Amino acid sequence: MKKSVNIFNTLGVEYVIHAGDIIAPFSLKILDELKCPWKAIFGNNDGEREGLAKLSAGRIEEPPLYLSIGERRFCIVHNLEEISSPGEAEIVVFGHTHKREIFDKEGVLFINPGESGGHLTNLPTIAILDILSLHVDFLDLLSFF
Repeated sequence: MKKSVNIFNTLGVEYVIHAGDIIAPFSLKILDELKCPWKAIFGNNDGEREGLAKLSAGRIEEPPLYLSIGERRFCIVHNLEEISSPGEAEIVVFGHTHKREIFDKEGVLFINPGESGGHLTNLPTIAILDILSLHVDFLDLLSFF
């Protein structure tokens, strides 16, 4: 997570979305080092939800979370089964499988950034989305400092 935050700060990322499984409140100290706003949703492995909710000051919510960033409308879920439809969202960010993935379904862009820890896949990744062009770059965290 520290490496992810360093990369986001170095690249000047303007907003960070976490698709769940933060796990424990101590991780929030790392996210608070971001030089931009961030939002997250709870995942199925967040065992200390009460502590996470309290320490995040409202930045972690139950899925689905609908938000607008710039002119784009997002739906954030952990497991895609949490929604039957993305509603008005143009972009769905999801996690749960821990595998990086991107696809278009009926004009909606679906992005799974993978897992920053690499604990299940041995491939720690993050995704960077340009919200104007909708171009997505997956960054392999093993390739960075």
